[in-house]
Parts: sequence; structure tokens; C-alpha cells
Amino acid sequence: MTLDWLVGGLYLLLAIFVVLHAASALRVYLGASERRPRNVSDELRQPSAKLAQLLGALALVGFRRLGETEVSLPDTSLFGPVLRRERRHTIWLLVDGPGTTMAAAVEPGPLVSFETWLADGSVLQTTHPFGETLDAAGLTARVVRSSPQAAYDEHRRLLDERADAHGAPDGVHSVGDHLRHDATYRERHGRRYLRKSLLLRQLLPAALAMGAILLALYLTVAGGAGQ
Repeated sequence: MTLDWLVGGLYLLLAIFVVLHAASALRVYLGASERRPRNVSDELRQPSAKLAQLLGALALVGFRRLGETEVSLPDTSLFGPVLRRERRHTIWLLVDGPGTTMAAAVEPGPLVSFETWLADGSVLQTTHPFGETLDAAGLTARVVRSSPQAAYDEHRRLLDERADAHGAPDGVHSVGDHLRHDATYRERHGRRYLRKSLLLRQLLPAALAMGAILLALYLTVAGGAGQ
């Protein structure tokens, strides 16, 4: 019986671990509207080799450096939720030749998000290699998995389609311009963009894992009590 209770205790610890991870993901979601990056451009941070390749590929299609920002997020790594740590993420910002589409590149991935704000306040967002597809009031989001070049080409195509209905793109001339747009994006669309990922990739797997753990815990305890 002692072994059964020991196994049951391990199941209980695993259940707590799953709950903490789900709670950490929920904190990322709930804080999306209020979270604000800070400008760290004067620190001239260096990207990893893999991210540098992505930045080089963007330079080849006409993007130039705008600056860098940093945002702190709840740590969702293995033991991060247990320790309630925050993890800092650097975002490398570039702008295209016309100065109307910004590229935000981050790790892991690395991931790049092309973003253009239009005259009526709506935003067009295209990400590579992962992200969300979304059509909502004021936000059109697409994901292109093949290459950064293909993602940018698709972004420009969608931009041309929407120019007549939504007006000309707003210019992005500084990190300050980006931070103003970013604050508006987070207030209007931050949670909406993360909602599907939270439900399908975080909460649903956590609920299924909890169900399996609790069933195993019940069977272990019931089996031990019956002996």
C-alpha cells in the first residue's frame, strides 16, 4: 500500500505541475492587452546565428533596421511556472523600402511578423513560419509557412487588395511610431489573436492531461485501498 500511495503522490505532483503550466499560459493571455515592450535600441543587441540569417534574408528583400524592443512574459518553460519567473524577449524591428510595413523578428523559431497599419486604423499581419489566421474587425491575420520572402509577398498582395477599402498605409519611421501602433494593437487585438492558441494548444491539452492524471490517481488509490 505504501508504494501505491507514493505513486499517487507523484500523480498529484504531476497534476499540480500541469495546472501551473496552464496558469502560466493564461497569464500570458490575460496580460496581452496591458503588456508594453520597451525600447532597447541603444543597447545594439546581437541576434543569434539563426536569427541573423532571418534578418539577412529580410535585408535582401529591402528591409532595414529600425531598432529593438524588449518585452517580459511569464516563463512557460519546464520549471518556469513553478518558480513564477518572467522571461525577457528581444524583438528585432525592421521596416521595408516604402516605410509602411514593419517586420518584427523574435526567437524561438525564429518567427517574423509583417505588420501594416492602414488609414482607417485597421491592421494587416502576416507571420512566418507559424501564427494564426484570423479575420476580425480591424484585423486581418495570415500565416505563410514556406519562407520569409513568400510571407512578405503575400502580405503585399493582401495590402494591395485592401488599399481601396481601408486607405493608404501609415508610415513607420521610428521605434516610437511602432510602440504607438503596438500599444493600440495590444489593446484592440492582443487577446483575440492569442485566444485560439490558448484554447487549443494550452488549455485543452492541459484539461486532457488532468483528466488522465486524475483517473490514474483514482485507480491507484482505489487499488491500494482494496488490498
